[in-house]
Amino acid sequence: MSRAERVAAAFALAFLMSSTVFAAAKGEREQLRPTSPVKINADRAEWQKGGSMVYTGNVRLESGDLKLSGDRLNLTQFDNGEFEAKVDGKPAKLDHAGLAAAGTRGDERPPVTARASTLTYDSRNDIVEVAGDALLTRGTDEIRGQNIRYDVTERRIEAQGKEGCEGASTKAGCQVEIVIQPPPRKGKTEGGAAAPSPGKAASNP
Repeated sequence: MSRAERVAAAFALAFLMSSTVFAAAKGEREQLRPTSPVKINADRAEWQKGGSMVYTGNVRLESGDLKLSGDRLNLTQFDNGEFEAKVDGKPAKLDHAGLAAAGTRGDERPPVTARASTLTYDSRNDIVEVAGDALLTRGTDEIRGQNIRYDVTERRIEAQGKEGCEGASTKAGCQVEIVIQPPPRKGKTEGGAAAPSPGKAASNP
């Protein structure tokens, strides 16, 4: 085999391996996506020209363990059955249940909640855009920003501050704010008092 043939074979093998890894990752992601039907509740529903639906009043959308709620929902459904849901509210809210340690990947994933002016969920990529004075909480940690992108399948979070803040990034809303709560200290109770030693009962004051 000539040198050119060996190089071509190496490139082909590398491409095949990368394609296999990508296909495996894509397959794993597809397995994590919800397969249960989407359920929508609202006070009123209206069919719009072009095939979209508008729901108003105490709107609630459930897709697997993901829940969105607000005052108004604009739902656009595509030919392949996928859909885009835009929820407006004061605020619009997101609730994504946590996964126990015995979950799909064997690691614990804390529950995620969010609130903002608008939530836009695209089922084609399983992404929720949390926009307008956004606050997202994962477990006990908090993320604030003008816009937050939440990957429902991977539970990955991206946040950005307000646009047009060049030269004034320290102003409120211009930067992303993240608050990470420390783990509870050993030997302390929830109220902050020292835990009783083994074999000793806690005395009343």
